[in-house]
Amino acid sequence: MKYFDVSWCESEDEMDEQARLFGTILAWAANNQHLSADCVEDNPDVLERVRSRSMDSGMFFADIAYALCDGKICDHDFTDAAQEFMSHYIDKNLKQFADDFYGVRGQELPADDSWDAYDRLAAVFDQRFSDWQAHS
Repeated sequence: MKYFDVSWCESEDEMDEQARLFGTILAWAANNQHLSADCVEDNPDVLERVRSRSMDSGMFFADIAYALCDGKICDHDFTDAAQEFMSHYIDKNLKQFADDFYGVRGQELPADDSWDAYDRLAAVFDQRFSDWQAHS
């Protein structure tokens, strides 16, 4: 399953917006041990920069998604449990995912890439993940 591919974007602005959207979920996955072993092994320096908050989630997307998987985010980038959650949350409930993101970060572009905004959104992702686990 492919969740995002930069080739789907029609403009640089759209690509930047999508990078922030999907970079945030990648940062959440990194901070919660939901990235695949290959992703972790291939990117220890980038992951450390995210965990230490020395880069924003948009830059994380650029470093991971572009370098590791040619601008694509696919199910194999996540652990088995995270793959199932991503399928449920992003593939089957994309509107909820987007509503969560824009509800926290706002509609104005560029989206707020601060770690405060990330923390608020990560709490939403944590709740969605917990709800998904409870019903799986």
